[in-house]
Amino acid sequence: MTDDGNRVCGSCTICCKVPAIPEFDKPCHRWCTHCEPGRGCSIYAERPQRCRDFLCLWMQWPALDDKLRPDRSGVLLMPRPHPLHGRIVMAMVAKGDHARAQRRHMVEILKGIQADGFKVFVNDGTTTKQLMRDGSLVPAAAL
Repeated sequence: MTDDGNRVCGSCTICCKVPAIPEFDKPCHRWCTHCEPGRGCSIYAERPQRCRDFLCLWMQWPALDDKLRPDRSGVLLMPRPHPLHGRIVMAMVAKGDHARAQRRHMVEILKGIQADGFKVFVNDGTTTKQLMRDGSLVPAAAL
C-alpha cells in the first residue's frame, strides 16, 4: 500500500496472464510476451489502453483482505458491466481449477460480492460457470 492508502500491484502480474489481451492476440491463460512475471510490464509506458484502464477488484476494494491479491489467492476478480446480466464479477481461475473459487473462504467473499448486487461467474479459460447463492457452480448461459 502507498502512503495515501492506495493499493499497488507489487509483484502481482496475474492480469498479464489470465485475461485475453486482444491488442497482442494474447489468449486467456498465457503470459503476455511483454510481461516479466513477478516484476511487471516491459512496455509499461507504451502498454495498450486496455491495460492502463484495468484494475482488478482487489485494487478497487481496499476492504478485501491482502490474501485476496490475485497472485496470493489464485483468483483474479474482474468487475465489469454486462449488457444482459448487469453488474458482474468474473472470477478467473487457473485452467481446470473451478474448485479454487469454491473454497469456503472464497465462496464467502463471492457471496458478499453477490450481496452487493453483482452476479458472479467463474471462468477457467475453458468454461464459464455461474456461482449460485448456495455456493454451487452451474453452467452459465453464453456470456
